[in-house]
Amino acid sequence: MLRISLLAILTLFTGVLHAADVAARLEWTKRVPLGSCASALVESVHVDVGDRVQVGQIVAELDPAPAIARLERAQAILARVRPEFEERTIELDHAEELFERTVLSEVELRRAEIRHAVAAATVAEAEADLKSAEAGVECRKVRSPLDGVVVARAVERGQPVVGSERAPTLVVVAAAGQMDAVTDVSVDALSTVKRGTHVVVYAGAERYHGRVVFVGLEPSSMEPLGYPVRVRFATPEGQQLRAGMPAVIELP
Repeated sequence: MLRISLLAILTLFTGVLHAADVAARLEWTKRVPLGSCASALVESVHVDVGDRVQVGQIVAELDPAPAIARLERAQAILARVRPEFEERTIELDHAEELFERTVLSEVELRRAEIRHAVAAATVAEAEADLKSAEAGVECRKVRSPLDGVVVARAVERGQPVVGSERAPTLVVVAAAGQMDAVTDVSVDALSTVKRGTHVVVYAGAERYHGRVVFVGLEPSSMEPLGYPVRVRFATPEGQQLRAGMPAVIELP
């Protein structure tokens, strides 16, 4: 039934139906679930389904209070240990000078070097903790990695989020400006379908020029035998297609 209706749409566009016309469905070219490695309450969600977003835009934020407290503590520790390191550096420089003048023994020089090394390690550890704390604050800001459109929103303000290696999805963003038409083609049709082949796609009562970006090497269906083909095409601004919509691909 779906194929018949799709081919009927195609006939309205062209008036002529070719044997190589195949039914397809639309998919997002790039679909990115966004999450956070932090565990906290959702402070705010700045977008909703259908909203356009730009790369780097904050789409949601988790409660920053615990992360800010850790950051302030790391800053305070670094501020406390830096003067000790600076003092040990001056001490070592002076010790080296006295040693060159044979006023200071090698044992005393070695002790100054050890005190300096310990102070340097303490500062390095504090600086590492500070960078980790800064990352923890940034981790609570969920940013879009691309220019696109919000296709799903999975959280609300006040909802708890538990961070893990597989962070829970908060918002899903899909790339804007292009879509993929996906279909299965027969073995016979594969001879005319190669990566880079230019084809025509009919979707949403519009006609688009696309390019084959993927031809599968393993079958996606056995009866009848079919191989997956993915066609990518640009969508003009203002034309919002949706994943799952029917389409027709006019193969060569």
